[in-house]
Amino acid sequence: MEKPYRNFVDAISHVQPRKIPVCIWNTRGNIGLKKEQKIIDYYQDLQVKAYAQLAPLDMFENIIVLPGFWPDYGIALESSAFNCEIRFDKHNPPQPLPKFKGLQEVNNLKKIDPNNDGLMPVALKEYESMLKILDNKYLERLPYLDGCVLITGPLEVSAMLVGHQRFFMGFYYSPQLIHLLLEIVSEGIIDWLKELEKISGEIKILTMIEHIPGMISSAHFKEYALLYINKIYNSFPKAIKVYHNEDRLNHIIDLLPQVKMDIFHFGDTDINLAKETKVVV
Repeated sequence: MEKPYRNFVDAISHVQPRKIPVCIWNTRGNIGLKKEQKIIDYYQDLQVKAYAQLAPLDMFENIIVLPGFWPDYGIALESSAFNCEIRFDKHNPPQPLPKFKGLQEVNNLKKIDPNNDGLMPVALKEYESMLKILDNKYLERLPYLDGCVLITGPLEVSAMLVGHQRFFMGFYYSPQLIHLLLEIVSEGIIDWLKELEKISGEIKILTMIEHIPGMISSAHFKEYALLYINKIYNSFPKAIKVYHNEDRLNHIIDLLPQVKMDIFHFGDTDINLAKETKVVV
């Protein structure tokens, strides 16, 4: 195992690494896109997407790149499978539009089929093609690259399906419908990940982006977020779990150790507070 990855594994295993591992976050091809390329090129041209994700690996040989190498469609992928309209734009990532006119429509929500619904079948074909062009020189340095993926978390997908206002109001007036929604969405995300595993083999790094907890109370985080985030993480016990949320999470910091994550990728949260509560050590 190459030293940068060994240091990375040691650090998240609470073993003193020989050197502190350096990681960079590369989504939307923000490092690898060429000046003449637009964001829409990244999402609609597989070759552009693949090489934009590989570019930082060529630029920096001694660092870890996360989320890694995967069929990136931003926050639109999971929502598209639940039949959300997806708006593409030249200069912005694809954006899902709310599907439901009212929260009661959750009762009609069906389980997704990743092989047929939304952008998922396209992404599955892309993933198969991407892994075929993944040179062994990258895998020798970073053995997780043929088994890593980024997903949008269950609360974020659910809010995009019904609209954020309806989602938040549902915490107070329709908690059963919110739990039903989160249950169906979580199962859909798990089914999606299992389809990816049929192509790559066992997932090695699972990254979840989930910003909703920065917008809700600690009581609602405990009731609505922990169960469903952990349901997904617990379905892939051998994967390294990365939780990405750059919002200010000081109000739920005491609950974050209950999230079954290995890496907390955060932004505005107080790092000293995070250390005190052993979210990061």
